Amino acid sequence: MNENELKKYYAIITDAWQLFKKYSSPTGDDEFWTDLMHEADTIHTKHGQTVFSERILNTVLNEIEKTYKQGDNHRQLNPIAGNQESIFGGAK
Repeated sequence: MNENELKKYYAIITDAWQLFKKYSSPTGDDEFWTDLMHEADTIHTKHGQTVFSERILNTVLNEIEKTYKQGDNHRQLNPIAGNQESIFGGAK
């Protein structure tokens, strides 16, 4: 793997980390989940909708949802994707 390829992976992981950091205290507010999904989709598109970006972002989204479900004040059971394997519908 060359340096440019490594930089692409680094960029995806960094963007996913920033998304996780920003949304790491989830709420039951619809606007929170809408904004999270919009930003995840934007990152996925930015990185070419690859399988890698899809997997990384789905992992981040699932972890945020898990954090929400473990909290005391949640009111939605599946705010993101329910039982879907991926919220992106498959990647290239």
